[in-house]
Amino acid sequence: MEVSVSRTPTGLDVDAMEAAALTGENCVMGQIRDGGVMVTVLPVLATGKCFVGDTR
Repeated sequence: MEVSVSRTPTGLDVDAMEAAALTGENCVMGQIRDGGVMVTVLPVLATGKCFVGDTR
């Protein structure tokens, strides 16, 4: 499972949290923003991961 960072480089809270779970050739992506949740399925990146950039 990959989870986005919860703070910006300047120490502020982020506007949205995202998480992804690798399921074979797909990533189940979820986002929490303003109390709402959105989920989608996307293809795995060429790196074999779901996210580009920093995760925790």
